[in-house]
Amino acid sequence: MVDVISQQQHKEGIDQGIGEQEKPNGKFKRIGWICLILAWLIVVIPGSSLIAFLWGSMVVAAVILSVVSLNRGAGGIGLLVAALIGTPLIYFISGFIWIGQYLALSG
Repeated sequence: MVDVISQQQHKEGIDQGIGEQEKPNGKFKRIGWICLILAWLIVVIPGSSLIAFLWGSMVVAAVILSVVSLNRGAGGIGLLVAALIGTPLIYFISGFIWIGQYLALSG
């Protein structure tokens, strides 16, 4: 008897939209890409440790948003790969740019 009542309540809940998941949209993925691109632009600017903290925080936010997007079924594997592989590449490339600027200005 209890199973019949719980099945009926479950069916009523689904009919009312309680058990349904919303369709995946790409808002978390879009926000993640914006965070990642802004972080990549920030890392190119030579500056203080505050800029490094902001840059690191934005990369972590992009990774978290990509995982949330993957969990909701909206994709996001490209964002995750770009954040984990592309970010160190951008960091080292910007380091070479900083060294080149320093050498050009000092010599």
